[in-house]
Amino acid sequence: MKRLTGLAVALALVAAACAVDDTASTSDGAGPVLGMGPGISVEDAIAGASDQPLLVNGFLFVGADGSVVLASLMAESMPPQAGGGQLTVVGLDFDAYQFSESQGERWTDQQVQVLGLLDGDTLSVSTTLSG
Repeated sequence: MKRLTGLAVALALVAAACAVDDTASTSDGAGPVLGMGPGISVEDAIAGASDQPLLVNGFLFVGADGSVVLASLMAESMPPQAGGGQLTVVGLDFDAYQFSESQGERWTDQQVQVLGLLDGDTLSVSTTLSG
């Protein structure tokens, strides 16, 4: 019973850490607070279909056509290619992330977190999410 209570408290803390207040700003006034916490993998997001906002970890890839993918792996090539589990991302604020670029393709060199609502294999980002 103690183990279940501890798990419930831990899940409540993670949920609270993922909350977004689109009226809040960072301490330097740079813009909206997006979300924080450990997040989940792309594969876990796909497997755990939820109607709640999800904070998903992965590498962002922006194609020359403007399509955006959040992937769990980055294949070593030039330009790098998305690998592993993948989600299409819509509504992304490109200014919130730092991208490398080559041959018309852009990508994040490190894993990032994206907060959004999952519908199938599409993660929709919104500045008004709260969870």
